[in-house]
Amino acid sequence: MNYSKTDSKDLWIGYELGGETLQTLVFNVKGTFHNGQRMYSIEHQQFYNDVCFNPSLLKDLLKRIIHALYYLSKLRLVHADMKSENILIN
Repeated sequence: MNYSKTDSKDLWIGYELGGETLQTLVFNVKGTFHNGQRMYSIEHQQFYNDVCFNPSLLKDLLKRIIHALYYLSKLRLVHADMKSENILIN
């Protein structure tokens, strides 16, 4: 079935299975105000170092993400908001 913008048969599903987000595993981001401007400090988490110094871990992570996206595409599902904070790692 091919859905278009005018088709009223689009189905939207949103849910979480649990786990930490990829973003929180990689970065700890803290925002503060300085002279009226929002400033962010970013602290790399241990997982960031693990991935940087272990290419096979990064390869495995990317392979799993690509596999999940491929599986969704085979089901004709689209992830409409792909970003690190929407990737759950268990």
